[in-house]
Amino acid sequence: MRKQILTELYNCIDAIAPQLEAIDALPIVTQDIYRGQPGNPEKFEGIILPAIWWELSILWEDDGTQQHGTVSITAHIELDLAPTASIMTSRDEGLKRYEILALIQDALDNMPSTIMSKLRRVDEQPVDLDVNVYETISYEADVYRYKKKNKYTATTGVDAKLTLNAALKEHL
Repeated sequence: MRKQILTELYNCIDAIAPQLEAIDALPIVTQDIYRGQPGNPEKFEGIILPAIWWELSILWEDDGTQQHGTVSITAHIELDLAPTASIMTSRDEGLKRYEILALIQDALDNMPSTIMSKLRRVDEQPVDLDVNVYETISYEADVYRYKKKNKYTATTGVDAKLTLNAALKEHL
């Protein structure tokens, strides 16, 4: 399930590259699983910016025939538009980060999916690391997974006995 979710997220962000280029912004070149990269870049080799690191968690409930889950997705977005994020070369360059963030938000807000409901944006905030500021945008969505039927699952009464007898004969 996580692989499918990440694939859809990666494809969604890759698709906005032409829009980013239209406003003279670099496309998002790095997408990966979040492991604290913005706060500890020295622990990671070859981080190329701009980047999005994805943090996923799924809370599952089981009703017997299917599993229903709520997936929480946080995008950690580091744009690094200037040598240090606290000193912008110009007001326009400083405001460009919000144009880029708006394009990312619009793409995620309208992302089609074959495995989950439409993403619901629940939070967005800057994260200040003293020498750098990056943004997070958090979403939730519903996911479902149907259980595979077990051929040995008993129903009730005569049907259960016949099903079990047939299954035993197959293995003898």
